[in-house]
Amino acid sequence: KNNISKLKKENNDKDQIHFKIDMINSFKVSNKSLNSCCWLNKNSILVSSKDNSIKHFSISGDLITTFMNHTDLITSVIRISDEMFISGGIDKKIILQDVSSETNFHSIT
Repeated sequence: KNNISKLKKENNDKDQIHFKIDMINSFKVSNKSLNSCCWLNKNSILVSSKDNSIKHFSISGDLITTFMNHTDLITSVIRISDEMFISGGIDKKIILQDVSSETNFHSIT
């Protein structure tokens, strides 16, 4: 099973529960700061950064696609299904994106 991180519950004493995160993989996704990210499916993630793009990465770190449909900072990326996501930004656009066709499905301004 592919996961970026695994949570392990540790009970060190009966009053506190601690969580330890073991990192399986990490990779650099942008030279700019990141704004939002989400899982698209069990094998890939979506990341938005200050370059007004949304990048689709495999969990091994390979870039699959870059979406450049916003004209200003993207503030939110949310998964709708394994093939679709919605994004919103300072450009006052909400975009429903179909990943499989790499085209805009619908844009609301």
